[in-house]
Order: sequence, then structure tokens, then C-alpha cells
Amino acid sequence: MAKAIRGSKKRRGRVPEAQISVRVRKEFLTALDQWRKQQNDQPSRPNAMRQLAEASLAKFGQQPRVRRRPGPAARDMAARVIDALADQSAPPENRAKRKRRLLKGPEEFRDIREDQPKSRRPNESSD
Repeated sequence: MAKAIRGSKKRRGRVPEAQISVRVRKEFLTALDQWRKQQNDQPSRPNAMRQLAEASLAKFGQQPRVRRRPGPAARDMAARVIDALADQSAPPENRAKRKRRLLKGPEEFRDIREDQPKSRRPNESSD
């Protein structure tokens, strides 16, 4: 019987990251939440703390390698192009509905998209 080779299996998924826990005061969280609200991408608390730490490290020339998701920037560019190409004779409600359908993608595929949060109300139709 042949022995199994340990460690030969390739792992897939996320790159391993270190996880830390930090205790902060309420004042810090209040200031952090205010900063988050001013950002265009509305980052979560962990992402906001990461962005602020990376910006601080960049000032000292120790900027870590950062991979940013292209989603929000791509969505904004697509929205601008859709606005430019939209039928200006159509009512604003219809233009907004068409734009929303184009940005969200076909309804049949929305459930299988992993990069989008699941709908809170499954019976709700937004189109």
C-alpha cells in the first residue's frame, strides 16, 4: 500500500492573514464611524482601520502591498457611461430603473453572484 504524501495538496482560497483583536474606547469608534461616513466606498470598521493604518504607514515609506477590489470604481465608471448613453427622452424613473437593471445584472444570475450581498427580503423585487 502506497503512503500518502503529506503537504502535497494545494490549498485554494484566501491568502492567510494575521488576525488581531484591539480594544478601543467609544470615542475612537465614534471618530472612526464619522470618518467612514465621509468615504465614498463606505468601508466596514475593519476595512476603515486597515485603510487608516496603511495611510499612516505610507507616510513613513513603509507602505504594505495592497490589493484593492475594482468593484466600486468599475461600478462608478459604468454608471457614468450609462448616464451618457441613456435615452434622454425617457422619463427619469424609467432611466433610473434601466440603469439599476444594467448595474445589478440579470435577475436570473443575482443569486449566484458571490461578490454581492444576499438580498434581505427574498420576495422583494427591485426591478
